Order: sequence, then C-alpha cells, then structure tokens
Amino acid sequence: MSKHLGEESHRGEGKSSTVRITKETIQSLNYYEIFHLPSPVSSPTSISASLINAQALQRAYRRYSLLFHPDKDPSPAAREAFERVKIALETLIDEEKRRSYDASLRGESEGAGDNAEELRRKRQAEEDAQWAAFILRQKEYQKEASEDAKRRDIAEREEAMRRIQEELTSSLETPFKQMEREVVNDWDVDAELLQMKLQEIEKLMQEIRSQTFDPEDDVTTRWKRSKAEKV
Repeated sequence: MSKHLGEESHRGEGKSSTVRITKETIQSLNYYEIFHLPSPVSSPTSISASLINAQALQRAYRRYSLLFHPDKDPSPAAREAFERVKIALETLIDEEKRRSYDASLRGESEGAGDNAEELRRKRQAEEDAQWAAFILRQKEYQKEASEDAKRRDIAEREEAMRRIQEELTSSLETPFKQMEREVVNDWDVDAELLQMKLQEIEKLMQEIRSQTFDPEDDVTTRWKRSKAEKV
C-alpha cells in the first residue's frame, strides 16, 4: 500500500533527500523538496491530494519553525527561510494552489530544457566556427608553405644555372691559362732554354745594327769633316 507523501521518513525522492536543509540551502529548493517529497516535474499530472499528508507536513513545519523562527534566529536569512517554509506548507496542502504551483514548476522545467537546447546549439555553432577558422588557417599555412617551396626551388635553379655558367666559362679559359703557366715554369727551371733564347735575341740585335751602321758616319769622321770645313 502506498505511503502518504510528507511522512517524517526522509526516504522520499528529490535532491533535498541528500541536502541538509538550512537557512542557506532552503532558498534553492522547491516546495516539494523542502518537505522531502518527489517533485511533480517528472509526472504528467499533479500529485493526488490523497497522497498529501497534511498532518505530516504540519509536523515538519513545526520542526522548521524551531530552526528558523525569528525568536530563535533573528538573522534575515532565517526570517526568509521561515517565510518560505510557511508558503511551501500553505501551497502544498491547498489543492488549487498546489496545482498552479505544479504547472509553474513544469513550465520552468520546460524552459530550462529549452535553454539547455539553446545553449547546446550555441556551443555547437561556436565549435563549428572555431573548426572552420582552424581549417582556414591550415589552408593559409599550406598555401604559404607551397609558395615558399616554389620560391626556394626557383632560387636553387637560378643558383645551379649560375654555377654551370661559371664552370663553362672557367673550362674555356683553363687551357690558355694552363699553357701560360707551363711557359713561365719552363723559363724558370730550364736554364739551357733560357740561354738559347738570349742567343737568339743577341743575334737578332746584331743583324739590326749591321743593317743601320755607316762607317763614315762615326764620331771621329764627323769631327774631321767639321774641322776641314772651318779651314
């Protein structure tokens, strides 16, 4: 047989079954949770009046009064807690008030569900935007890397062509330079060849002198001729 809701046992459903009710925590609980009753949010209809044990709720209310009554605790938090317990009791034992309260709880629950769905969609949109931005950055990095690779490839090819041209130019000049070095080296180390060259030069000079020398035009002859002309 079903037990009446509101019995002193704390085996009822709801988060209040695991939350110690104090003047600080009571404001975060709905009226059902304050009295350790299952919330009607998960139920399609309001809780039947036959399941509400008014006497058990009254006893629980008196215990809360001992905790939160202004004569016991004059703090503003205690006064607010006392007032909330009083309103919770009046709402739950009155069928019309309870039915209206149940409807408001379901509306809040549905609104919370809508808000949760909206938050989920918003987070998903943000994640999609972040992912799209990441993909775009990756493509930009890849494009920059590709362009850098092309520039390096062009520079390497130009450098290779320059080296090839230098090598070709150097290979054309090498035989002449090599011949010149061989001649110089031969002159430096071959004394016999050097002597032959000197003799050839001396012979050539003698031939030149013999072709241009006039015996009658030496210094002595010119002096005698000048003296005779004066006499």
